[in-house]
Amino acid sequence: MFKIISLNVRGLGTDDKVDWVRELGVTEDPIVFGLQETKLKEVDEKFVRRLWNEDDLGFAQVNTIGSSGGLITMLNASIFTGIHAVGEVDFLAVVGKWNDVEGSFVGSSVDDFLNLTGIGSTKLRFYWQAVIWTSLYLIWKARNNKFFQVKQMLAANLVFEIQLAFFFWVSHRCNSFEYSWIDWCNGSAFLI
Repeated sequence: MFKIISLNVRGLGTDDKVDWVRELGVTEDPIVFGLQETKLKEVDEKFVRRLWNEDDLGFAQVNTIGSSGGLITMLNASIFTGIHAVGEVDFLAVVGKWNDVEGSFVGSSVDDFLNLTGIGSTKLRFYWQAVIWTSLYLIWKARNNKFFQVKQMLAANLVFEIQLAFFFWVSHRCNSFEYSWIDWCNGSAFLI
């Protein structure tokens, strides 16, 4: 199984913060490590190597404009090879290919993604599909509200909305789901 980390670092201007991010990468060993709010006007490979815990580094970045923003996505290039990156203020996408995946892989569905993770349990696949689709829908909705209705949503509120929507979605569609909202919020439901 692989890990993807996405983290708001609230600035990477100090050695302590850089060391903390690097230590987190060493401890968690993610394949993809996304950093938001770096607040760095310029980022080069030398700097990114201070953040990454392995030799196999791929990365893309969007520099800060003004006093906020800045994105860095670091990739374990021995597992995922970035081919093309697209970025602008508050947005960075990396297109690439998974190494050592037989045949050609086009991530056209959530099921394709779950096949890569090795999750075989039907029950776990059901839950992960719900997490992914619920998250994607609500993130897209929040993005559209921000751009088209000028309604800003705090990240904590978005996470709560995803948690709530996922709870209701799974509790109403899965007969064997027997967790209360309190158990769900306390994390007990994730011991499934």
